[in-house]
Amino acid sequence: MTRTNILVLLLGIVLAFCGHTAVAEDRYVKEFGITEGMPVDKGIVFVDGEYITSPYIVSRRGLTLYVNNHEIKRPRRHIETPILTGEIDPSQLSGQNRQRLFRALDATRRIYEEGLSRGCGYLFSSKGGHIRLSPYAAAYELPKVVELLTSNVSRDEKQQKLQHHNWQVHIDIAPLLDNFVPSPQLMSRMTQQAEELLRVDVFGISEPLSVTEGFVFLHGRYVEVPYVFQRKGLGLFLNGKLFTAPEDWSDEAPSGDTDVTIPADISAETSWFDDTLVQYLASKKAYLFKRYPPEQARAMVAQAIAALPLVTDTQRDKTFPGVLNVTTTEGLTIPHSLDGLSPRAPRDRNSVLKAVQTKTDHFSGLLGKGVCFLISDSGWTCLSPLTLDRTLPRITEILFSGQTQEAKWLAIKQLNLGMPDTAIVELVSGFSPSPELEARIIGMRRSASQVQQ
Repeated sequence: MTRTNILVLLLGIVLAFCGHTAVAEDRYVKEFGITEGMPVDKGIVFVDGEYITSPYIVSRRGLTLYVNNHEIKRPRRHIETPILTGEIDPSQLSGQNRQRLFRALDATRRIYEEGLSRGCGYLFSSKGGHIRLSPYAAAYELPKVVELLTSNVSRDEKQQKLQHHNWQVHIDIAPLLDNFVPSPQLMSRMTQQAEELLRVDVFGISEPLSVTEGFVFLHGRYVEVPYVFQRKGLGLFLNGKLFTAPEDWSDEAPSGDTDVTIPADISAETSWFDDTLVQYLASKKAYLFKRYPPEQARAMVAQAIAALPLVTDTQRDKTFPGVLNVTTTEGLTIPHSLDGLSPRAPRDRNSVLKAVQTKTDHFSGLLGKGVCFLISDSGWTCLSPLTLDRTLPRITEILFSGQTQEAKWLAIKQLNLGMPDTAIVELVSGFSPSPELEARIIGMRRSASQVQQ
């Protein structure tokens, strides 16, 4: 056989293989069609650790979902698409199950699209599955993760710190560690979303409140007095830095003053994620919880859900009685909370504003009593003023010493302050000398000595 004939033969094999692949793909698209979503210029998307720039278009082509032409494989076992477990050969499905599969895929596409439109973040894995970050996590937790990923610490240390987010439970986070590349648009998107969630345009900015007592360590660094608290929109700031994530608020909270009936345009073909249905259930809950005891209201909410034309079955969850597992004509089984207002549910303007004021009074009051806050990504530790004259000088003595960081960490851990290990690591690694702190510690020791005499 001549060289030319060999090349022709190889080319024929390649063309035959490509043609077979194309036929297989065409069969799926012909069977299930294509759904192209509308561009969404909100939210944040990663695929295998790579940040995807917006606007986002979530599409379904045959049996595959895409975001901006990046394939996002369906989860093997996921509450949103239970019919998609395992590998599926459409030719072996009944006509009814083919229709259920089609609707489940389109419903999943709408879930992602709706989540992005609310500002959620998605970390997709090509191995299947994803992590969904709430708009607040995308705006206020993801920046810390980006800072970690771009830091000079080792890969093992990055992975260890990411584990505290419990993300590895859902997907393989290795691609996030290996493939992440910082992007100016990502930083801009997170900053913009954080500012929008503050809702300064609606709630304004309060007068500053100054406190000169107590101590604050933020990520290991001592914060100098005075401690100035200020509400900016729905966020509480300390010395110009966000102290607590802003309260969630919606100006579309149902009043619950009147009962509502199932809207006429809700049918068996309606999606569980339809805006009209979501608003109906919110209004129904607001009305029932305003008039009946909690357990009776939950039972009535369950009845209202069971009566929906798109619901084929409902079952109370055996582990969590306050959750109703709802099966719909889309082929989905979805856990739905029967409670009224949840921590992230809409609240009226006055109550959400009062919640921020309560935080301000709480933290400023504690500092006024002389407590010490050790604030880290793991939360905060509060040291009592009753023992602060003993514990804080000991902590600073360890931090100012020439010991290794590991020895300092171990010494502080042995003080049994109730601090998480990661918080002690932040305190040790982030600490830097401060003349004001040294002066205050000397004054504290002098006062304690005078009291003993």
